[in-house]
Amino acid sequence: MKHSYWLKLLLFPSYKKSVLGLIKVSIDGEIEVLTTEAEGVKLGFPDGVVVAKNGMVYFTDGSYKYGYHETMPCLLDGRPHGRLVSYDPLTKQTKVLARDLYFANGVELSPNQDFVIFCESFMMRCSRYYLQGERKGSIDVFIDGLPGFPDNLRYDGEGHYWLAIAWVILFHTIRILILTTGFFN
Repeated sequence: MKHSYWLKLLLFPSYKKSVLGLIKVSIDGEIEVLTTEAEGVKLGFPDGVVVAKNGMVYFTDGSYKYGYHETMPCLLDGRPHGRLVSYDPLTKQTKVLARDLYFANGVELSPNQDFVIFCESFMMRCSRYYLQGERKGSIDVFIDGLPGFPDNLRYDGEGHYWLAIAWVILFHTIRILILTTGFFN
C-alpha cells in the first residue's frame, strides 16, 4: 500500500482536537499519527518532509517554541528553536539530527541519499546534514547569503535544486514590520 507523508495541522473530527506532527495518510484516506514530538519535546511548527528509499523520513520543525500563527514573534525573538528530525517507521523512533536552527524550513535528499539539505529561513541559508560516509552526522553550509528567506527546496533529477524564496529581506521591510506589529510596545 502506498502512503504519502504530511506535516500539517490536521483536525480529527472524531478526536475533537488538532494534532500537530508527522501524519501518514493512505491513498484510501486512512490517517495515522506517527509522531508529535522528538526526544521528549513537542513539535511546534513541523514543516518540510522527505522520505528516503529505505523508508526513513526526514523533516524540519521550524520552531518547537512557536506555532503556525506565531511566525513574526519567532522572527523577532531571534533565537534558534528549529530542528532537523528523522523518523524511522521500523522502530517508530523520532530523533533530532540537528538542533538550534533558525527556523528550519524545507528538506530534500541528495540524489545518492548520502545527505539531506535543509533550510534555515531566518539565516537565509541552506545546510547539508551528512547521512553516510566519513562526514556522517556533520553539517556544512550548502548555500549562504540568499536574498531572502528560503521556504522549501526540491531536486529536479537533472543536477539542480529549486529553492523558493518566501520573503525578500530589505532593511526597510524589517523596520516596517517592527513598527507595525507592536512587538516592542
